[in-house]
Amino acid sequence: MYYIVFLVFLTVDIALTQLIMPEYDKEQSQCVKELNLDADKIQKLSQAEGEITKDEKCVLRCVLQKIGVIDAQGVPIQDEIDKQFSKFKNIDMSKCIPPSSITDPCEQTYKLTTCFLSLLEAAA
Repeated sequence: MYYIVFLVFLTVDIALTQLIMPEYDKEQSQCVKELNLDADKIQKLSQAEGEITKDEKCVLRCVLQKIGVIDAQGVPIQDEIDKQFSKFKNIDMSKCIPPSSITDPCEQTYKLTTCFLSLLEAAA
């Protein structure tokens, strides 16, 4: 199970750092500060061992908001996604809206991101 979790987050980190924006690291550092978290305890997702913590998921949410691919409620902004991922046109993020049973905003972002990455992989 940990291996699968690690692979998912390795994929998340690679996609975010290579596909989305080179400023990912800067935004991640800023989000760690804004969320008042201990930077030493927040690893880049590719370096995570075992389960990803709620704090790490919240940093992911913050970064995605800062780069403009989700709004304050965690809803994907399709126009911005199309712009950021121009070589992957026709990816319909509406397929990735987490079920309403997931009420934690950071968990919603995690689910959204893993779904989005599976769509990217299928489109590649």
